[in-house]
Amino acid sequence: MKEILDIEDVWEAVEPTEEEDVNPRKDKKACAYILQAIPEDVLLQIAKKKTAKEIWESLKTRPTFVNIYKKGSVEQYSPVPYLATFFNCMLWVLYGLPFVHPNSILVITINGAGTFIEVPNNKRLKLIVIAVLEVVFVGVVAVAVLSLVHGTKDRSRVIGIIAIVGNIMMYAAPLSVMNDDTEPS
Repeated sequence: MKEILDIEDVWEAVEPTEEEDVNPRKDKKACAYILQAIPEDVLLQIAKKKTAKEIWESLKTRPTFVNIYKKGSVEQYSPVPYLATFFNCMLWVLYGLPFVHPNSILVITINGAGTFIEVPNNKRLKLIVIAVLEVVFVGVVAVAVLSLVHGTKDRSRVIGIIAIVGNIMMYAAPLSVMNDDTEPS
């Protein structure tokens, strides 16, 4: 798509330089080319975008999600963020159980859904082993806390602290996939 917009001399409408305003005619032409290539279901989702730049920005991240969804696998993408989210959701489900933190049905509901969504469905043995280890760890935490800590207030505190560590891991996990391509000079 970028090549077509470049050949048609309208790419500057998608990525304008800061100094110059976008020619409205080129912007409309770029919008037309982009919109022609978009499936109808996506077209409805971006209907309120007014410029080629807005449309392009909205579409930039979609291919990654669509590819993961269609293939049912993260393939070449790092599984670390998904595994961290899976682990974190399991910890919060444990936290929300009535014998740990009573009246936490919303915590269980949202994190139960998150656990279900993040269940690794990949055939790579390493991922399956890591996911099983995460499930075992949460099981060990559950048994240890339920056996050793008495009262929902204390259980909530202990599992809550562990779950907060899980939150930190989940939010830091995407940083693990970044690589530093810059060399110090």
